[in-house]
Amino acid sequence: MNNSDQPLPVLLVIDDEEEFLETAEIFFRRRGFRVLTASSEDEVFAAVSNGPVSYILVDYFLGEVDGLSLIAGIQQRVEKVALLSGYVSNDLAAQCDDMGVEVFRKPVDLGDISDFFHGK
Repeated sequence: MNNSDQPLPVLLVIDDEEEFLETAEIFFRRRGFRVLTASSEDEVFAAVSNGPVSYILVDYFLGEVDGLSLIAGIQQRVEKVALLSGYVSNDLAAQCDDMGVEVFRKPVDLGDISDFFHGK
C-alpha cells in the first residue's frame, strides 16, 4: 500500500523489447505504480482479464501488430493511454488524438510519462 492506504494504480507496459520492459518496470514501480508487462497480444489480454488496469504504455511498433490496434478494444476501460513511437506521422497523430491517446516520441524520458499518468 502507498502512504494514503489506497491501492497502487496499475500500469500495463506493452513492448516487444525485453530490456525496455525491465527498465520501465523498475522505473514505474519506484514512482508508485503496480506494473504489469506484456510483449504479445496474448499477454496483453491475460493482463487485462486478471483485474483492472489504470494506465497503458504501449509501443507503436510491435512486430506483426501495431500498438494502437492492439489496445483498441481495451483502451476505453483505462484512465489514460500513452503511445511510444520513434516516428509520428500526421495520420498517426490524428488517430491517437481521435482515440484520446497521448503520444511520446522516442527517445523518451520516462519521467515525462510518469508525470502524464500522475496528472502533472
